[in-house]
Amino acid sequence: MDILFLSLDEILEIHQNQIELYGGEPAIRDIALLESAIAMPDSANITCTKISLRWPLHTSST
Repeated sequence: MDILFLSLDEILEIHQNQIELYGGEPAIRDIALLESAIAMPDSANITCTKISLRWPLHTSST
């Protein structure tokens, strides 16, 4: 099974859709950080298992 990664355009479209449905701030705080997060799994040849193990590290707020 191949892993498909979302593009920046797809993520921004989903974000806009969620803002329209639920409200919130439409701005992206740091587009470069978002681009970096999008590129990280694809460039590291990551498997589903590795993604599931790393996910909490990239979603926790500090």
